[in-house]
Amino acid sequence: MVDKQHLAEKLLSQTIKKKCLIGFDGFTDEILAVVKTRIDGDHFTPMDQMQDLATLIKRHAKKSCNIELIQKTTKIGGNAAILTNALLEGGHAITFIGTIGTKDKIEPLFLPMAKRCDSVIPLGPSAHSDALEFDDGKVILGKLNALKHLNYDTVIQIVGYENLKNLLDESVLLVTVNWTMLPWITTFWEKLKTDFKLASKKRSLFVDLADPAKRTKDSLKQALNALSALEGLYAVTLGLNESEALCLGHLFSIKASMRDLGHQLQKILNLKEIIIHEAKKAHGFTKEECVSIDTPFTKHPAIMTGAGDHFNAGFCNGKLFGFTLEECLCLGGTTSSYYVRFGKTPTRTEIADFLKHN
Repeated sequence: MVDKQHLAEKLLSQTIKKKCLIGFDGFTDEILAVVKTRIDGDHFTPMDQMQDLATLIKRHAKKSCNIELIQKTTKIGGNAAILTNALLEGGHAITFIGTIGTKDKIEPLFLPMAKRCDSVIPLGPSAHSDALEFDDGKVILGKLNALKHLNYDTVIQIVGYENLKNLLDESVLLVTVNWTMLPWITTFWEKLKTDFKLASKKRSLFVDLADPAKRTKDSLKQALNALSALEGLYAVTLGLNESEALCLGHLFSIKASMRDLGHQLQKILNLKEIIIHEAKKAHGFTKEECVSIDTPFTKHPAIMTGAGDHFNAGFCNGKLFGFTLEECLCLGGTTSSYYVRFGKTPTRTEIADFLKHN
């Protein structure tokens, strides 16, 4: 069991500043509530369960219905951008590559994050998503037109081969996320092995597939094979939420508890680590370890969109500081729980304080 008091003290004492490269998306997120009952012009009762929305739509099938949405806030979105914003609190030197504007004009929403990065390479305007949030989950409606121009060749053209190679050489942590919406990332993983000839060095790669259920089984298998082939060049960590883990379980015809599922996936994929985060638990799997911990739970969340990215940021922060697998899981769960409960990305001091009291 993690000594949270000790972990908080360890976290606050860290002065290590590691170089990281993170990409490749960027979204403008509108966080929305769904109206269940309209009381008057200023007051309404929100739907607090996803099932309420599903029931409403099913009831009106073959007819029509009116669904009212209330905009709660607009925030930076995209797995890479949210993770970067949270990981910056660890004090690391981050290069961000993603769709947050143009070379001449970063979109205002992303400027605070961009100013804190060591460098930023914009790939174009941000995509957009409408996030319908409930107490028990969220429905994200993505608008991906801004990402359609991206592929491996256009990214190389924008970033520059030599520049990207140097960034890859210098970074001890590479993070590639949102594979589901960025199909070309599989090619990027394959090219890491064949085209970049990176200097021998201890490096880590963190990957979040981001809800691959809508991708074909063949494309998912190709991506996972590309990740497995990177072991040796990178120590690969695959981060999954519960739905994503079950999706991979279905791909490999595994029916088991979450702990057994993760253990079997690690053996099949032969990656350095697989981590799975659920609402109340987090699990980590390596060749040597199977670790499960409880994480703080919030019944009525202030925000949900980005919770997984904050878990990943907290976990990566722990990895960069050289913490144990169990400590990394705890740090991921704490970072995510703070964000969900208070609706803001926590500072390192706030994470430490939350650790001591939860």
